[in-house]
Amino acid sequence: MVSNAHPLDSELRLVLFTSAQDFVQEVEPFDDEFMNFGLGMVMDTFKGTKTGTFHGSAGLNSHSTGGTFAAVFEGERLVLTITHTTELPHLLSYPTTVSLSLLALACALLAASLDLASIRQLWGPKEAIAALLDAAPSLHAAPPTFTEIACSASLKTLLLPSSPSRGPGDEANTGCHYEICFARDGDTLPLVDLACAFSARSRWPSPPSHVVLDNLRDAIAARALYVIRAYQSGDQTVAEQYDLAGYLLLGRNTPRSASIRNVFVAPEHRRRGLAEIMVRSVTRVCLGAPDPGLAEAWRV
Repeated sequence: MVSNAHPLDSELRLVLFTSAQDFVQEVEPFDDEFMNFGLGMVMDTFKGTKTGTFHGSAGLNSHSTGGTFAAVFEGERLVLTITHTTELPHLLSYPTTVSLSLLALACALLAASLDLASIRQLWGPKEAIAALLDAAPSLHAAPPTFTEIACSASLKTLLLPSSPSRGPGDEANTGCHYEICFARDGDTLPLVDLACAFSARSRWPSPPSHVVLDNLRDAIAARALYVIRAYQSGDQTVAEQYDLAGYLLLGRNTPRSASIRNVFVAPEHRRRGLAEIMVRSVTRVCLGAPDPGLAEAWRV
């Protein structure tokens, strides 16, 4: 572990970590929704999971990886991280409590301490990328490959979900009630159809069905995949007879945050609020708040 101080701010110091495990152990206490990107990516890469789930630092490679794992601290407070491995681009992350002025100083320290000429692709919040580009004039920014609008929620904002409602066009399957639960092995084949339907609406190329099947099996084994089961109301004779109305695939998970990779509800089962119920219920459980939504069935 190597530490450099900012020449204009003695409280700022850059720490270079020799392993992913050391990086995670130092950065994990500052985990929040903005840190999910950088911290979660490092956890995913060195845990070796395809589904992006991770609930602790056990299993991370403690040896040198040849990547970059660096963090800027103000005293003992985390300000900014930059990470890079052979499997990931350079990633910038910072906690939500960091001001833009402090972020600019941290980026200046990065530019003065690291050789940034090797950066070919840079991901992160636009404020962090802009601050680093301002601090390192030698970096020439090409037009962004893509941009995404980030949104987040906390337990304070995640109210308990209400039952879904029907609206115009929701006449089909009005005799169903729905249940949210972990996917199981028997759900794999019908899930392939749902996943392919989701991919068909995406801007990204659809993967082959056998790749989808393997990924779904991995996600089920990692308990990263939830489904909505649709039961016909009034038919209690065979409890195991149900259709899959939709699914939710978790992405990067850190101890204090959870990201959602895919949410999809089949067109014939769409109700106002059904997808929202699934997102709220699963997120609350991931963040440690017991939610009756995973034990109840909603009738519409």
